[in-house]
Amino acid sequence: MQPAATISVSKVAPFKPNGANYIDEDTTINSEQELWSISATSNRQGDEEIYARGSHIIWTYPLQDIQCPSYMEFTTDTMPKKVKIGTEK
Repeated sequence: MQPAATISVSKVAPFKPNGANYIDEDTTINSEQELWSISATSNRQGDEEIYARGSHIIWTYPLQDIQCPSYMEFTTDTMPKKVKIGTEK
């Protein structure tokens, strides 16, 4: 069975202040904001919506004919790298 939705989350390396190099897992620069790339592929056409407050994120995406929530809720410090949700009926 194909998954009803496949969710991919990845960390994006922001530019260093001088713009010359990427930061690669550099935790010593606390002033830089961590950026994330989030995308979903689901079994229904529609818009994704992402709500964020601080490190708390609620992400909704369209699903059809499936017995599972059409949203994810997580914090950026526990954000999964890749999550598969539900399977089609």
